[in-house]
Amino acid sequence: MVDIVKCFNSILPALNSKIKHELFQGSRQLSCVGTMMRENMESTPPPSASRTRHLQPEFGGSATEYFKIWIVNTLLTIVTLGFYIPWAKVRTRRYFYLNTSLDDEPFDYLADPKKLFYGYLIVGLFLIGYYYLPTINPLFAIPLLIVGMIGLPWVIYKSRRFFCRNSAYRNIRFRFFGDLGESYGAYLGYPILAVITGGIMLPYAIFKQKKFFFSNVAFGNIRSDFTGRLGYFFKVYLIAGACVSGIFFLVIGARAGSSASAPIALITIFVFYGVTFLALTFTNVLITNHCWNHTRFPGNMNFACNIDPWRLSWIHLSNAFLSVLSLGLLMPWAKVRVYHYRMACLHAHVSSDLSEVVSVIQNSDDGATGDMAVDHFDFEIGL
Repeated sequence: MVDIVKCFNSILPALNSKIKHELFQGSRQLSCVGTMMRENMESTPPPSASRTRHLQPEFGGSATEYFKIWIVNTLLTIVTLGFYIPWAKVRTRRYFYLNTSLDDEPFDYLADPKKLFYGYLIVGLFLIGYYYLPTINPLFAIPLLIVGMIGLPWVIYKSRRFFCRNSAYRNIRFRFFGDLGESYGAYLGYPILAVITGGIMLPYAIFKQKKFFFSNVAFGNIRSDFTGRLGYFFKVYLIAGACVSGIFFLVIGARAGSSASAPIALITIFVFYGVTFLALTFTNVLITNHCWNHTRFPGNMNFACNIDPWRLSWIHLSNAFLSVLSLGLLMPWAKVRVYHYRMACLHAHVSSDLSEVVSVIQNSDDGATGDMAVDHFDFEIGL
């Protein structure tokens, strides 16, 4: 027995040393595995990404079909002295919505033209007063201008709510959660700040206006999230402003040094307006791409937009030329062409089956009473 104990005691230190060595090696392996897992989690998308579907809105309409709607709308608008405009807008928007599909399901526009008519009537009466009353007394223009500035954010707020509420996909209406205070800040407060600062804060005002829309849209009860960068807005507008200002001073200098001959004057004017057009188009496209690329419905969908400013500039210029050449008859073709290109540049990345998202929304009645109130108290002016 004593010999067995002595033998065991002699083996125990070696065994203990071996166990420690194996534990050390095991801990190193576990550490390496943990590091690899962390690296893999950081370098690969979350599990839900494996179900991500890349969808693109598809427009199935044609210029020929839209021309028939457009010509009827135009004739009825002329015959009714403009009173048919709201009905024409609903017919047009409904045509484009019903012919635009995502995941083989079309959108729909459900607005009542009468509600648009009320909005157009309010704006029409204001414009008549704005242009007519100053002919009686020029001072009347001042209070009307103030009323217009104060009323514009309210009108935009109402229009955004109306537009979203009457836009639907898979029988589910969109909603708008922005409030009136945000609208007054975005469309009155910050623009005034931009004027006071000599235009320096204009990008900030535009950023707030874009955020007001893109961060407050909801599909059913799923609200959008906007993560746009203010610095990007300043960069885009700074470059555009520098280009327009630079070409303006070059044009002024060229005209001053050329005795202002007619050909030189025409060339300089053409160059100035051409550069201004390109600057405005590039600014609009870059801001649009940025806004869509930084908008998402958390947990379900995000977007990618890659409009090419050069190509869109060509489309606009060629559309304008052909519309003038055809005495306006190619305007429907031009509109369909622009819309089709914009839809081709927009993509949606969906992390789950849209049917599942729709099912969740349909089982929720959140906000239904408030949405019904929108139908009775909101209107749109076609913004």
